[in-house]
Formats: sequence, structure tokens, C-alpha cells
Amino acid sequence: MRRRNWSLILPATAIAAFAPLALAGFAVFGVLAAFLAPIVVVTVFAWRDWQERQAAEEFENARLAAFIKARDAAPQSAPAPASPPAAHAVTSPATMNPAVPVATMPSAASGPAAAANAATGAPAAEHAAAHAILQALEANDRARATALFLELGARRRALELSPADWGRVGAAALEQGAFLDAAWALHAGALLAGDEAAAQKHLLEVAGKASAAGDARVAFKLYGNLLKKYPSSPYAELARKSMRIEQKKTDKR
Repeated sequence: MRRRNWSLILPATAIAAFAPLALAGFAVFGVLAAFLAPIVVVTVFAWRDWQERQAAEEFENARLAAFIKARDAAPQSAPAPASPPAAHAVTSPATMNPAVPVATMPSAASGPAAAANAATGAPAAEHAAAHAILQALEANDRARATALFLELGARRRALELSPADWGRVGAAALEQGAFLDAAWALHAGALLAGDEAAAQKHLLEVAGKASAAGDARVAFKLYGNLLKKYPSSPYAELARKSMRIEQKKTDKR
């Protein structure tokens, strides 16, 4: 979250506290004014911060909604033919590491599905983790599903989930405020489905939500990842403008 500028607040509070004593001495009025003045100063600064944050969130949400609406209303080209069921390259939107193949597999990790998955050579621990995550999602325990996903760290690349399941994991992480991890999962699911346009849109939308939540650092990183991975994206110009806005927010801290 955006932090207050204490280099301004502390001097202002000190002046507000000592000014009444200097003017009225240690009489009852002076002491009372010195006690209340710092509270008033901090309240004013907090109110200003709240106003700025609300204005920034409204501006960001309105701009993002307008851009996406215009983009969706534009004529769409015919979708590319579906590729055969082979491994797709999934790249982490958070770090843009080299692509790691992730195959579309059944979501269950037991019975005949487990035997089929074992034939791919993926670690059994990742099969168990995928099964536990999906069980948590089925139980509507999104907090647990997100926690299990975060615990995997880099090993998440070995998870064998369907595009729809990746989307569920990403939505759960987004609900828990894990923006980088949500972007990774949503991006991975879209690429696995062969929908690069949706992958770009997921990065943009999650960056906007991070910005609206006051996490300028993560928003800046996600916009940068979008530009790095997709320099010719139709969202590139919006991402550049948004990065400048997020940079200004971090500079104020």
C-alpha cells in the first residue's frame, strides 16, 4: 500500500504541537491545543492520502475498462487453427524465465488418470499437489488452494492442469491478493489453450487490479512483463502509460 510522506507529516505535527505552547504557554488552553493539534494534522494527511488513492483507483479502472471495451468491440480476426494436443511453452509472466513445457492433462491425480500421468515422467509430488489444489477449489476453499499453489514456488511449472483449471487457480490467487501468482496462472492457462490474446489481456487486467489495490510495485512489474513478452501487443501503449503512472506513485513513497 502507498505509505504516507513522513518527512512532511512529522515536522508538521511537531510545529502543530509546539505552536500552541509557544503562543499560550502551559495554560490549560495551550496544553489542550498542543494535544489536539497533532491528531488534526495526522487526520488531514490521512484524508488527503485517501482522496488521492480513490482518485487514482477510479482513473485506472475507468481507463482500463474503456480500453478493453474498445478492444473487444473491434473486429476480431479468425482464430488460429488449434494445434495438436502436444506440450505448449508456458512462460512465467512474473519473471519471464525460459519457456517450460506444460501439457494438458486430466485434473484428477488418482486411479487411471494417475497412471496415465505417471507415463509423462512428471514428479509424483507435483501430481499430489495438483490434486490437493483442485480438491481445495472444489471445496470452495480458495485461500487453501492459493496457499498450496504459492508453496510450490518454481515447481508449479510441473503442474499438469487443464487451461480451465489454471484459470480457476489464477482466479483464486487474484481473490487472495497474490497478483504476481494470479497473473502467472492465468497467463499459463491462456497459453495452454493457444489464446495469446487472452494471455496478454490477463497480464493487463491483473496489473490494473494490483494498481487499484495500491500495489504500484507489482503493477509496474506486470506492465513491464507484458511489454517484455509482447512488445507488439495492442496493449503496449496503454502498458507504457500505466508504467509511468505507477512509477510516479512509487516515487512519492
